[in-house]
Amino acid sequence: MVDDGGARLEGDGFSLLPVELHEYICSFLDGHTLGIASCVSKSWNRAISSFQGLWQKKCLELGTGPLGKETDWKELYAKYWPLVCSIKEGTAFQHKRVNTSHFLRGPSYTAVAYCYGYVLAAEGTVFGIWRIKDNKAVAIAFMDRKVSCLCVTPDAQMLAVGCHRGLIKTWTLTVGSHSFTKRSFKEYQGHTNNILCIHMSTEADLLASGAHDGTAKVWCLSSGQLLKSLLATSYVGQVTIYPCVGSVNSATSFEEKHSLLVMDDVDICIYSWSRNAKDDSQYGDIDSMEDDVVVFYKQDIGARRSRYHVHDGKFYYVQGTAISVYCLRKKVELNQIQLGFVNGDLLAVGDNYAMVTIWDSMAGELVFSVVNLGRRKLFGRFVVPGLVNVAVGEKEWLNSLAARKYHDVIFVATDINVRETPHINVYSWRNLEEAESSSKLTFVKMLKKSYSRFKLAFAGDG
Repeated sequence: MVDDGGARLEGDGFSLLPVELHEYICSFLDGHTLGIASCVSKSWNRAISSFQGLWQKKCLELGTGPLGKETDWKELYAKYWPLVCSIKEGTAFQHKRVNTSHFLRGPSYTAVAYCYGYVLAAEGTVFGIWRIKDNKAVAIAFMDRKVSCLCVTPDAQMLAVGCHRGLIKTWTLTVGSHSFTKRSFKEYQGHTNNILCIHMSTEADLLASGAHDGTAKVWCLSSGQLLKSLLATSYVGQVTIYPCVGSVNSATSFEEKHSLLVMDDVDICIYSWSRNAKDDSQYGDIDSMEDDVVVFYKQDIGARRSRYHVHDGKFYYVQGTAISVYCLRKKVELNQIQLGFVNGDLLAVGDNYAMVTIWDSMAGELVFSVVNLGRRKLFGRFVVPGLVNVAVGEKEWLNSLAARKYHDVIFVATDINVRETPHINVYSWRNLEEAESSSKLTFVKMLKKSYSRFKLAFAGDG
């Protein structure tokens, strides 16, 4: 190889090797080191930039997600490397408060939900809706029973409210950037005690509910008809519907089957049933769901009180000081991701990333962190107050960092501070657009600075 002026670099053993070995040697370096090496000379930069397969691997490790064939992977790495650094440093996130004192006294909120730029919160028999960007209350509703949980469908078409003494009500929603309207839809009555959790799927036209009466129930979302009742060993704290909209269920990887996760105080059950019924029922063969069930006993797997997730054929749960990953089809544990502390709460899981809150017992504080699933590594640290109710915001960035947008909400939550004005905490992405627009320049500047230190260190040795 030659330097920028055309003369061969002294001691350039790399260029003396066969060209076939160049990419093999570079494959042992991380992206940052590869960038430093590309600053040595124009010829080195041309060679290293040509290793698109290698840069693609580095990008996928970074969590950018697979993109088109025409992608310049080195350019993409340079674009998102500063973002990953800011996540690690905890500077990628920001916190604001939505004042709810106009309608809710706080801090004893009973439920919180999020919907495309709006936060919903309930206290007693009242729940309100606030627009986050300008802290404006846009709707208020009064129930005849205390509200215990709120749920909004991922497509923001439906809102469900669970109440004391077994009442569930739903509304249809129309959500815009400046407006949020709701229209009363259905009531679902069948539980005999307080509703603790609700989940809905507009694709499968199903609503699942869990209550303090020790049952989980599945309803027709559009008609309110009770389709199935499942007896649990204690109160039901989580229900999640995984609809099959194609030939394979994207969450469980089961073929032609809907699935339902039910969690009580003793175990976690994942029920599945064929979406094709003999009587052509639109809900599938729902009566057979108890014949096809995967059971995880909390005591056996060491699971703690946390959220449980099914994604891409895997079951994720917190076990002691780690996140355990279990393959549903093979029924074996795949790996563990160490958190370092107990009492982690797994908020959400995507293709490349997961997000978790952890109680750092050494520092005595609650920390929000991001987990790189591919590298099985926890990174980033953002201190948050003691959280009580948490609702996850936009989750597309968990599949690819390219989906992250400025001001996208990561999660909303209430805290246990009783001395301050009633509010909802909103955690979102900080404005890094200006930094991203010049991210390549920033990347190159940082690499050149590192290379200068590299040369000075060797000069000192001489």
